[in-house]
Amino acid sequence: MKALVLAILLISLVGTLAVRRHTRMRQENVDTAHKIANAVKVLDDLEQYSTSESLNEAYWNAFFEAYDVDENGLTKEEFHRGIDAWTIKNGFGHQSKPGTDAIFDQLNTDGDDVLTLDEAIQGSGAIFGWYKLISKNVLRLLSAQLNEELAQTRCDDTVASVAGFKIFPGVAEEIGASWDTNDDGQLSKDEVIASNNVLADMLFLEHISDDEAEDLFDDLDEDGDGLISTEDAGTYIQNYLQEVVGNACPGADLEHVFDKVIPQ
Repeated sequence: MKALVLAILLISLVGTLAVRRHTRMRQENVDTAHKIANAVKVLDDLEQYSTSESLNEAYWNAFFEAYDVDENGLTKEEFHRGIDAWTIKNGFGHQSKPGTDAIFDQLNTDGDDVLTLDEAIQGSGAIFGWYKLISKNVLRLLSAQLNEELAQTRCDDTVASVAGFKIFPGVAEEIGASWDTNDDGQLSKDEVIASNNVLADMLFLEHISDDEAEDLFDDLDEDGDGLISTEDAGTYIQNYLQEVVGNACPGADLEHVFDKVIPQ
């Protein structure tokens, strides 16, 4: 129980140390995730517009109602204003006037420089198909950006979660001693590996592989009898958490990775 209380206090302390530094990055992750969700919705809408005649018609009816101010058909200026507003709203950014003029000319099949509702409805399938391709590119870029941000957050948050054990090594020793449920002063490999997964779950950290955990145990089991002392369990926990950090921060300088988190 004492070890559990210490671990909870440790988590609270680490959270206090890390929260300010991570708030901005987490907000960036949230913003990117929102952009991805929006891009998925846009892609779904485009799919429906391009495959459903009724939805295609409803889209252009709303478009003409908003931008055909004189109700005599859309001019190139009105068309550009409407397309530009739609693309900005849906994350594509501003559209160039020459670009929307080219789309207008493709839709304006009679060449009279006025786009009718029927012309827009009949010819817009290719436009929606084009924007579907653009949406997929947007999703690919945002997904790559989010993965990069999450990789850094994964490292930073793991380091912050483990930092308390570096600040207070006695906590690891206290927790390790609590694993000796029969009070014989020794721990088996199975007991240790099962317990360290519980510790990782309590800190919401990733597990290391069983092979990695066994190697850490074997390093401390000098006589090879499958047992380590409770004193060694604290060292095992420290080594285990260092391995977790190494997995979360590939290529990082582990000797200095805690420098920004642990008060000097």
